[in-house]
Amino acid sequence: MPDRAGHAGSLAGMDTPPPDPAKLLADWMEWEKGETPPGKVISNLKTHGLRDLLESLKAAQEASAPA
Repeated sequence: MPDRAGHAGSLAGMDTPPPDPAKLLADWMEWEKGETPPGKVISNLKTHGLRDLLESLKAAQEASAPA
């Protein structure tokens, strides 16, 4: 069943925790230091809510933009 954005295979019925900026930054820093391979970094960023964080930032920016 597609999720709100039309992606199949989502876990739309499950509760997900809010994005965790501290974990997202830690994931990014591990990649910058070469401690984590890119595939694992992408997985961690998805798990820790990067998409939700970016969507909320975009919505906030659009809401505060002059008409």
